[in-house]
Amino acid sequence: MARSSLTSLGLALGELRRHPLRTLLVSQGVLWAVALMVLPAAVLLGSRRAAIGQAREMGTDRIQVEGAPSAGESGRPQEEDLAPLRLLLPDATVSGMRVSRLTLPGAPSAWLVGGGPGASSRPKPHS
Repeated sequence: MARSSLTSLGLALGELRRHPLRTLLVSQGVLWAVALMVLPAAVLLGSRRAAIGQAREMGTDRIQVEGAPSAGESGRPQEEDLAPLRLLLPDATVSGMRVSRLTLPGAPSAWLVGGGPGASSRPKPHS
């Protein structure tokens, strides 16, 4: 069996040497076929990752839960209130915010929005 395999291999190499142009063209065809099968998948995967990264930069993975002023002294949802959302959406940033109406004499009223220590579910990357 091994002898016939070596004989076949020797015959195949001899044919490749006798027809170098045909060998080059077939090798190039195989190379292009493999590249055309792999390249589109790689481009699509890279494009998808880039789109997800850009969407995260715009904040589409953030969920802010607004606490009512009557929600307690802090007015911000507590950690136990946010835990179910964080379990359900592990890739999202879930934070609790306090919203208060701010009125200053002689100025239009505005809303003051603020978080507190531990308001974010994951640390922000340093740039």
